Amino acid sequence: MNPSKEYGTTIAAGDSHNIENPEYMGALLDAISIAAEAEKGEFVIPLLLQRMCISVSATSSVLYALSDDGRSLIPRVGWGKYDPDIIGRPYPVRERGEWESLLSGKSDMLSGYSESDETNFLAVPVRSGGKISCILELKREERFFKDEKNLVHGFANIIGMNYYTAGLAKSKAVMDEGIKKILDMSSFAAITVSADGTVMELNPQGSAFTGYGEHEIKGSSIKRLLMVTPQGHVICIKKNGEEVPVSITSLHFSRGEGDVILHLIKPPQDEDKIMEYRDTLEGIITRSPFGILVTDSNGNCVTVNDALVKMLDIKQEHMVNKYNLLEDPLLESHGLMPRIKRVYDSGDAAELIIPYDISRLPKKVEKPHIKILRMILFPVMGPEHKIKNVIAVIEDLTERKAMEKDVLERTRELAILNEVSRLIVSTATLDELIDVMVNNFNKVINADNCYITLYDEDERKYYFAAATADVNAIFSGQRFDYSENDKNKTLSQVVMESKKPLAIEDIRDHPLCESDRRLVKLLGIKSLLVLPMFVGNKFIGTISVDSVKRKRKFKNGEIDLMMTITNQASIMIERAKLFGELLSANKQILKSYEKLRDFDKMKTDFITITSHELRTPLTSIHGYTELMKDGAFGPLTGVQKDKLRVIDRNVNRMMTVVENLSELSQSGSISFDVKKERASIYDIVDVSVSAIRPVASSKNIDLTVKMSPGLPSVCVDKSKIIRVIDNLLDNAVKFTPPGGRICVYVSATPKNVHVEVKDTGIGIPEEDLKKIFTGFYRVGYRPSYQYTGVGIGLAIAKGIVEAHDGSIWAESKVNAGSTFHFTIPRCD
Repeated sequence: MNPSKEYGTTIAAGDSHNIENPEYMGALLDAISIAAEAEKGEFVIPLLLQRMCISVSATSSVLYALSDDGRSLIPRVGWGKYDPDIIGRPYPVRERGEWESLLSGKSDMLSGYSESDETNFLAVPVRSGGKISCILELKREERFFKDEKNLVHGFANIIGMNYYTAGLAKSKAVMDEGIKKILDMSSFAAITVSADGTVMELNPQGSAFTGYGEHEIKGSSIKRLLMVTPQGHVICIKKNGEEVPVSITSLHFSRGEGDVILHLIKPPQDEDKIMEYRDTLEGIITRSPFGILVTDSNGNCVTVNDALVKMLDIKQEHMVNKYNLLEDPLLESHGLMPRIKRVYDSGDAAELIIPYDISRLPKKVEKPHIKILRMILFPVMGPEHKIKNVIAVIEDLTERKAMEKDVLERTRELAILNEVSRLIVSTATLDELIDVMVNNFNKVINADNCYITLYDEDERKYYFAAATADVNAIFSGQRFDYSENDKNKTLSQVVMESKKPLAIEDIRDHPLCESDRRLVKLLGIKSLLVLPMFVGNKFIGTISVDSVKRKRKFKNGEIDLMMTITNQASIMIERAKLFGELLSANKQILKSYEKLRDFDKMKTDFITITSHELRTPLTSIHGYTELMKDGAFGPLTGVQKDKLRVIDRNVNRMMTVVENLSELSQSGSISFDVKKERASIYDIVDVSVSAIRPVASSKNIDLTVKMSPGLPSVCVDKSKIIRVIDNLLDNAVKFTPPGGRICVYVSATPKNVHVEVKDTGIGIPEEDLKKIFTGFYRVGYRPSYQYTGVGIGLAIAKGIVEAHDGSIWAESKVNAGSTFHFTIPRCD
């Protein structure tokens, strides 16, 4: 898999990388946990690549490291469907011109489509210690979306933190390899022994002197080669059994596999041999990748190699015959001189770690410049086993120590970040969430105080939500208006408009509005970092951390880390707000439900009382009407009989209404107990039609009945089904204008008997069809005084039909009439 050459979208450095998808937020938290718990960066990076690819469904990912000279990109680690042959193969940077914006820091992201392998790609820079050290590239068939790009950007930040650890391991390996090369070129016999006395390595000179090949002696005890006589002399036992007196110098130091001891064996030598070894040693000094300083037996510098000149930024003439190792006041001040003198006095080697100010060397340097140096001192023996010279091999550990310190700091930050993230995710309410934030965010980068400002979009005001306990009282309740005037803009408004964090090293040199200037003076703020909170394009507020004890320059890595947790907090704040609104709405719904329940009870009580109070006088009226019609109070004229029939008809209607109200109040849900018996559908329909026909005739409405022959019997409560048809016919007559038509159709299906009542009345609006079977519904688009009734007839009909395991429905159009249907099971 070759690097992509086609490209498309570029995202400028500093653009927002909010993550709005909660699942992606969960993936980033998992990655932080992996990084916080891992011990070695070279092992955790493949795990992070795998987790990242799974999260965004990428088919592959490759991490390209920038070479030390900045001219090449070298694939270091890959995951997924990539060509393994590319790992370790350098690609000249000039071949990747499209990545120039990423390597220069001008862009934070590059995405597009690669025609060479027909995939979409996404490339982001990986920063280590504020510098771009790698490029991370992912590929898949589909294009990458915004949330996925931002998630990958978060992974790149975490990978950058852990790339240090891999770098340290590499640095250690380079050191070990360098020492091995020096020993291989040395004229001394050198034996490397583990802490328990096991032979690990034997250089070529050691093999030549002892007669053993390295493979023959490796793993054996050092006692097989060396022994000490009672007189204290060291004897080397060769392979042929010959015992040769030797002098030996031992050095203890650390390597990748742990602590080791290096023995340098020096057999008796003549002057010619010493000169030969000296020439060889000078060649080694010249070619060594490490800085080397050679002194005479009195500590005077006699030579320095080019590597040391470059390392310490000195010239040879400044050191040779002008510097004395035994008279260095800086080494004396660190308490190292006794160990150095022991090398010159006894011939023992020594290893030193020194924080050295190279401006103290004999050269002109205006400012102190501290370097961390590792110095290994080897004595060189001359004639009569006297020390001729001391060689100091010097390695610059400054960058490595800085990396170690940074790794420790990053590990601490990740642990705090992991804990803060856990607290944020597990907090539901807004007040609890803000409390967690103000009490923990400043700890992430060792700041002094934390402040949270929220933005009210409706009022266009900023208000302080909370601050660290010591200063919370000062901020409580303060609000600031949104300003169109640049001079009156708060720092919160500045970052809202720029959508970028604002890091201020010296607050005194930064322009401030009057309200910010007052707070800065009151709190004694020296440096400030203001971070914007966005969810998509919606501004939530700001999180600020300060330094009041000293001026502080906030590092890019610290800002990136704080933005990662701020983006997460923004989503959680918005979620907490929505949760609070949901709780409030739920409480309001519960209150409304309680009121509705009270109203429903009042309605039921009213219906019960009304139906009870009406039933008695109606019964009395009905009774006296019947007596009068029977002539109990004397003969009646024709007019009187007509009037009594009108009274009787209206009393019956009123009694039907009272009966409906009574049943509705008793059932509540309009359900009925029915007593089923076999009945003829012909008889049921005839009863209802006969009762309503006089009323229809009085309005000149044509009422017809069409019933299929041979209809089956039905198992029903006869009186209640008659009541259903009565209600449907009553409504049809009521809402059909004079001269209209009403037709009753009855048919059978394999399981049911189907009754239809069709009219040419005023019709029902489509949006009201779902409401007509609810209690007390009245068609609302005509004046209510035109039509009598309380609107519960259809609700009663629905309850009766459903009690018979049937169905009821309606079809209608305004001014085109209505058709009401109901079915009841047949009884074959």
